[in-house]
Amino acid sequence: MYRITQEALTNVMRHAAATRCSVVVSVGAGAGHDDVLTWRLRDDGRGIGDLDAALRRGTGLAGFKDRIWALDGTFACLSGPGRTGTELRAEFPIESPSA
Repeated sequence: MYRITQEALTNVMRHAAATRCSVVVSVGAGAGHDDVLTWRLRDDGRGIGDLDAALRRGTGLAGFKDRIWALDGTFACLSGPGRTGTELRAEFPIESPSA
């Protein structure tokens, strides 16, 4: 979580020209009724113009996505033309104590 947050905040500082940014971490029931840890970052910056290019291997956002997937997490990015800012979201399953 630390490295994911670090990478995301670095990207906001380098590329977004944002005036505000928030990071929220929460734990709750997921769609399958198992607990999930949800991580979300939102900024009010210029957004990501070409999301496909930003997700190509070798970029910060691609590394971010790979870290999430390595932890069996899911990743979503909301950004693009006509939208102010960017929202990154990751969800990680939490194993039950009985597992």
